[in-house]
Amino acid sequence: MTPAEQVGRRSFLERILSLVVEPAAAFRDIVSRPDLWGPAFLILVTALAALPAGLYVSQYVLQQLPEEARQQLALAGQNLVFLQAAGIFFSTLLSLFLWWFLQALVFSGVGALLGGAASYRQTLSVTGYLYLPTFLSHLFTALALWTTGQYVSPGLALTWPLEKLLTPLGGLLQQITVFSVWWLFLAALGLSVLWQTSRLTAGVAAALLWLAGLGIQYWLSSLTHFSAV
Repeated sequence: MTPAEQVGRRSFLERILSLVVEPAAAFRDIVSRPDLWGPAFLILVTALAALPAGLYVSQYVLQQLPEEARQQLALAGQNLVFLQAAGIFFSTLLSLFLWWFLQALVFSGVGALLGGAASYRQTLSVTGYLYLPTFLSHLFTALALWTTGQYVSPGLALTWPLEKLLTPLGGLLQQITVFSVWWLFLAALGLSVLWQTSRLTAGVAAALLWLAGLGIQYWLSSLTHFSAV
């Protein structure tokens, strides 16, 4: 990288701020000077932001176990909480990283079909910075949990109790939020710059891929969900 490029390159915080106030310019900068450390850090703090809600849900699930099982788990004390936190954090982190690489791979394939010539590194960088709405969504839930002591979903199921949020339909409705709408907006801008295509084309592609992801998530949740009889 030349000295001129180094001077012109925005820092991680500048890029995050630009995604809020001038997203089109931010994505032009990201595509012209892609980086992976910024997205990786964003994914890391997203996993951390998701930890309080994950622990709350985990404790709720444990409370639904039979009394004998709860008594045995209580013997573990603080060790159980630590193991829960570590398991939730690392599983969330792994799933976020896997989804980052998979989503970038899909975006690369769609971009190639549309005639784009972006590199996989550029696609990874754009896809990684699109985690900003996800981070803020988890941060909202964590702050709501801290201030109210209750699990609050920012989605269409805002007023649903936790037991209903853990159903396949509840999980689906939790994904439809103002943050997901913002993600679609950012994705349309970012992919249009990445693929050098119109925002309408990029927006339609992003919306279709988002809907496909929701469908897959709902299907997998339906397979693993067992209703109490």
